Amino acid sequence: MRTLLGAAPGEATYAQYRTLLRNPSAVEAADLDYKGEQYGRKPDWQVELAKDVAALANASGGTLVLGLYEDRATSIPQQPNPESLTDRLRKKYRETLVLRVEPAVDCEIHFIAEDPDASVPRGLVVISVPPSARGPHAVVGTTDLRDGTLS
Repeated sequence: MRTLLGAAPGEATYAQYRTLLRNPSAVEAADLDYKGEQYGRKPDWQVELAKDVAALANASGGTLVLGLYEDRATSIPQQPNPESLTDRLRKKYRETLVLRVEPAVDCEIHFIAEDPDASVPRGLVVISVPPSARGPHAVVGTTDLRDGTLS
């Protein structure tokens, strides 16, 4: 990501992320995943977030970019989908990862705002997942947090 953006994922601007659109070099890979929407729209969003983070941690780390729709045929980002960036959203993501990924993964959750001065900024969520020496990581409670099952 640093090469594509010209900056670390958490330090790049919204304009730098827009350079990924229709860029064949920005194709999804083992260490890069795009999601058109933030997690939270589907009932099982916590499990999906945990699975995506655990998969990256179990590999060599990587980056999840939430808010860029990719072309399903090419896996190249095509269109931005900026959404509200709130402290509540960051808290929900952090709590989910703490409760659902075992052993824990020390992710960084970055908000990349279109207009940082807006009263309620909109933009992208970028989750940086470091490579982990503590793996393999599993997802806890795939059907119910209390069930204790791992996957």
